Amino acid sequence: MPPHLPRVEEVIAPDNIICDCGCERHIIGKDVSERLDIVPSQFRVLVTRRPKYACRACENGIIQAPAKPHLIEGGMPTEATLATIVINKHAPSRDIAVQYPAGQWTIYRCFDRQASLLVKVCIWTDQHWQNGWAASPIS
Repeated sequence: MPPHLPRVEEVIAPDNIICDCGCERHIIGKDVSERLDIVPSQFRVLVTRRPKYACRACENGIIQAPAKPHLIEGGMPTEATLATIVINKHAPSRDIAVQYPAGQWTIYRCFDRQASLLVKVCIWTDQHWQNGWAASPIS
């Protein structure tokens, strides 16, 4: 994901980090996932961190909160991104009007035009990816 997009971070920790031996587990690592999210006419990246905890007093295993389910397992787009893509593809009266910092307005509608919009914020995709996202079964 492009580093210039704003990030909204969420940390998902296990409910209980007390080991069976009674000691508190400490973070030993984490898994990080990033997904592309759209707030109307604004792009941002949702970052989810899931710390891994282990006990220093014993070797009783590592715990970590489960990942939240995604509409497309392992996929980059969020629910809002998919909704925006599908609505803008199938509802031609729903144009995306975007004002860039220089003040010009651009309207995007179909997948190839939406791909052009994504490229302008350094997200490289094409209409084939968007077709795949739009056609994916919902988990």
